[in-house]
Amino acid sequence: GAEVNSLDCLRQQGIVDDKTQPIFFVSETEEGKLVGQRLERIFAERRARFEIIPGLDPKKPEVFRTSGLTGLSEKMCANLLSYGPENCAINATGGFKAQMAVAVVLGQALRVPVYYKFESFSTIIRMPPMPVDLDISLWARNSHIFYSLAQHEILEAGVAPELQHLIETTEVEGKTVAVLNPVGQIFHQINN
Repeated sequence: GAEVNSLDCLRQQGIVDDKTQPIFFVSETEEGKLVGQRLERIFAERRARFEIIPGLDPKKPEVFRTSGLTGLSEKMCANLLSYGPENCAINATGGFKAQMAVAVVLGQALRVPVYYKFESFSTIIRMPPMPVDLDISLWARNSHIFYSLAQHEILEAGVAPELQHLIETTEVEGKTVAVLNPVGQIFHQINN
């Protein structure tokens, strides 16, 4: 599979070794759970583990877009910060294309190298760094909003235009509410 082949390429290039502990983020589907369990067994000697991302179910597009991708960014960011970004790499091979987008943004924000292997590539490539910078003053001015949204508190009032690219609205029980989008979640966790 894509995950096994890409990890083997990373090992062959000396980017990871046999002691590197892979963490696989899988969809909240029976297929995702089975793949996670299989990968955990294949890489058992490396103490591999998998984490199920609630809402990351392609049969529920709206839930996937809101809570699934946000949950992915939250769990990936928490793991990267826990291990230290300087000790990590992101393998964005496998999964949904939207997951790759989140992985690339997160990698750029934390300065973690992001790798990708397309099925016809003979090797894995490192995604080129992009000039992505997160404005901490934006977070500082609006930290109360980020904390509320990160705690899943419902905000019915409008948000400042400068936050529109980090927050989205969705319907909950007939009300339009604000929630952190995946990039907003990354932004909050990095600055928190």
